[in-house]
Amino acid sequence: MVPLKVLIFAWHLGLNRIPTKDKLFKRRVLTDVEHGYSANCGLTEDRDHLFIFSDIYSKNWQLTGSWLGFSTAFHGNLMAHLTQFGGLGGFSTKVRYSLHIIWIVVV
Repeated sequence: MVPLKVLIFAWHLGLNRIPTKDKLFKRRVLTDVEHGYSANCGLTEDRDHLFIFSDIYSKNWQLTGSWLGFSTAFHGNLMAHLTQFGGLGGFSTKVRYSLHIIWIVVV
């Protein structure tokens, strides 16, 4: 069982309601200077970049994949990434459910 606050976070993440820099800039919370690049990589911080492409998460996904025995190139869209990750275990509903829980834990 996944804790409620983790499920709520995953739900907000799926709806793209996480306050990333691109969202805060659109709401005029951040200025042009503060908006800038995240982690000095040259890309603006949005949901997909933060949870898939950033240095920390990209290594984390590689380690998680190797821990589970998977070697694949993951999708660049967060929701497609979740679908792909859940499908790595085949067509079993229980395995897909377990992989989705692992995905939420990693996020």
